[in-house]
Amino acid sequence: MPERNDLDDPLSARQAAADVISAYTNHLDDGDLDAYRQLFHPDVVLEGFAREPIQGVDAWMTFVEKAIEPYRQTQHMLGPPSVEIDGELASVRTDLQALHFMREPKGKIFWLW
Repeated sequence: MPERNDLDDPLSARQAAADVISAYTNHLDDGDLDAYRQLFHPDVVLEGFAREPIQGVDAWMTFVEKAIEPYRQTQHMLGPPSVEIDGELASVRTDLQALHFMREPKGKIFWLW
């Protein structure tokens, strides 16, 4: 990830935000949950994945580990990111298609659009 000083340049800040989205899916697809965990602040709050917000990186990682357990492999394909920077807040949106190769039944694929 870029150094904080590099983010003063708007183009660098936009690229850094887009890089986080790529790293999110790359680390999941590679099965590198240690690197994936490093993308999140310890006090992160994630909404939209469960009935209630998931609070804290430990709770998030527990959720993720349980969610990916049925899959032997994943492949996330991202569209071009749309990045908006407002001061120190970055918002990134991208389209996603993800293939999830099931452990059981063997050969079954769950495709997420």
